[in-house]
Amino acid sequence: DGGGMGLVISFYMLDIDARINGSEGGPSLPCDVTGGVSCSKAARSRHSAVLFGVKNAAFGCVLYGLVVVSVLVRVLTGMYWPVLLVVAASFGGVVASLYLLHLGLVVMRNVCPVCMAAHVVNFLLWGLALGWSERIRWEAMS
Repeated sequence: DGGGMGLVISFYMLDIDARINGSEGGPSLPCDVTGGVSCSKAARSRHSAVLFGVKNAAFGCVLYGLVVVSVLVRVLTGMYWPVLLVVAASFGGVVASLYLLHLGLVVMRNVCPVCMAAHVVNFLLWGLALGWSERIRWEAMS
């Protein structure tokens, strides 16, 4: 499930942020490969909290949590609105990913491996959500 994977990645990024910003200098992390490929650099950046000072990964936890709950509601009730909510939430994730990719690659000149995993999940989740909604719509028309 894309939402579950997104939750794992977002919680991991929050953990990285806590370890990096919670101690002087912070520990060395496996995702810090070079000066230009580093999750620590992303976590220390002012761009790690783009909206209202809230960490981007915290927004990811909310987004992916919403997706997981919506999928469960759909499976348990058969209602269609949770599918639309997943499509809208995943589209929001894609928009956020495009902006954060710009910040990371162009502005900071950094590749954050954990962030990239979240971006991949966002794009895959959006594609899966669109396919899911279309399949349900076609089944309803049959």
